[in-house]
Amino acid sequence: MLHTGSLAMSVPPRESGHPLNRFNRRLLATTDVVAVSMNLLDYRRTSVARAFDAVRDEAARRGIAVRRGELVGLAPRAAFEGREPESLGLVDFAPHQYLETHLSPDPRRE
Repeated sequence: MLHTGSLAMSVPPRESGHPLNRFNRRLLATTDVVAVSMNLLDYRRTSVARAFDAVRDEAARRGIAVRRGELVGLAPRAAFEGREPESLGLVDFAPHQYLETHLSPDPRRE
């Protein structure tokens, strides 16, 4: 069994690209599943792709498979570094979760 926090804490903020990324982790009581959540504060320093890959790679080193990822809220397209959301475990991702779909066009560009 993986102890609460050992997976998330094995990916220190300095290796995740930004010293201010916030990690939260918990062992879900009814299953042998560890939930790792992060608040990525600057996608230009730590992209969604980089964060997901770091957790997935550390889990794999421990013989643990990542079931899925989840994006709560919105993210700019650039945060995915050109990758499809599904490649980051975001199986329920919808196009309206791209930040740009909620921004008004810049009238100066027309």
